[in-house]
Amino acid sequence: MNEPQRARGWLWSMWQYMKLFALRQSENDWEEMYRGFPAEKLPWESNKPSPWLVKFVHDGVMRGKVLDVGCGAGTHSVWMAEQGLNVSGIDVSATAIMLARGLATGHEVNINFQIGDAVHSPYPNSSFDAIFDRGTYHHQDRRKTEYVREMTRLLKPGGKYLLLAFSPKMHWPKSVTLAEVERMFGRALVIDWTGEEVHVQPDGREVRLGAYLLTKRP
Repeated sequence: MNEPQRARGWLWSMWQYMKLFALRQSENDWEEMYRGFPAEKLPWESNKPSPWLVKFVHDGVMRGKVLDVGCGAGTHSVWMAEQGLNVSGIDVSATAIMLARGLATGHEVNINFQIGDAVHSPYPNSSFDAIFDRGTYHHQDRRKTEYVREMTRLLKPGGKYLLLAFSPKMHWPKSVTLAEVERMFGRALVIDWTGEEVHVQPDGREVRLGAYLLTKRP
C-alpha cells in the first residue's frame, strides 16, 4: 500500500470513528471497526492496563468476580485474570470477543467472554463484586438511564464500579462531568474517589479520561 492509500485508509477510519461519537451506536458500527482494522490501530484500544485499574486491583479494592463491560479486544480482562480475579467480559462486537478469547488463550487464563449488549446482559442479579467500565458508559447516549440501571442490577451491595469516561477537559459532546456521574449513579451508588487518566492513541494524540470509583449502597 502506498502513502496516498494509507492516508485515505486513515481518513476513512477517522470518519468511521467520528460516526461513533456523533451517532447512537449500533452493534454493526463497532463490528465494522474491529473487522476493518487491527485492534492496535483502533483509537480506544490499549496494549497495557489502565493505571487506575492496576492501583485498585493491587490495593484489593477491585477483587473477586469482576465484569469488564465493553471489554473490546481483552487487554484489561486478561490482565485482571492474571492477577487472580474471576473475570467476565462482554462486548457487542463478535470480532472483538474473538480477539479477546485469542488473547486469553495466549496468556493461558480462563475468562468468560460473551457477545452481547451491556444494557441487556445475560448475567443474574448481584453477579459481580466489581465492574470495570473504560469507555462504555459515555457511548450510551439515550440509553444511559437503562445502562446505569443494568450496571446497578449486576453489582452486589458494597460492590465497586470503576468508571473511565471522556473528561470535560476534552470539550467533546460525549464528555462526562462529575455532576452527571452524581446525577446518573447517585441513587444507587456513592462516589468514593475521582481522578484523571491520559490515554495515548496510536497516532500519539492524548485523550483525557475522567476516573470515578463508586460503591453500591447496601
